[in-house]
Amino acid sequence: MNPEKKAERRKAMGETKKVPVRIDPKQWERLDEIRKKFKFKSNYEIMQYILSCFLRVADPANDAEIEPVPEEIEMMFDDLSDSERHFEYVKPKRSMNNDSLNSSKHNLKSN
Repeated sequence: MNPEKKAERRKAMGETKKVPVRIDPKQWERLDEIRKKFKFKSNYEIMQYILSCFLRVADPANDAEIEPVPEEIEMMFDDLSDSERHFEYVKPKRSMNNDSLNSSKHNLKSN
C-alpha cells in the first residue's frame, strides 16, 4: 500500500486501540500455515479478519456491512455464552537479568 493510501486510511480510522494476543508456539505454527494456505499477508491480518467476523455476529445492530454474515461464520460464534468454554492464557515468562538496576554497572560515578 502506498504512503498516501496509508495516510488516508489512518485518517479515516481515527484513533485506534491495540488488542494484544498471546498464543503458544504450536498455535503460532498452525496460524502461520493457515496464513500461507489462504494467502493472508500476515498473522495480524488474520486476527483483524477474525475480530471483524466476531463483531458482526456478536453485535449485528452496529454492523455497517451490506453483505449478510455467512451461516458458517455465525455457527462459529453460536455458543458465545457457553460457560464451559475456557481459553487458556499463557502468561509470558520474564527473564531475570543478573544485573539489577541498583548494581554498580548502572550507577554513574562522579569524579
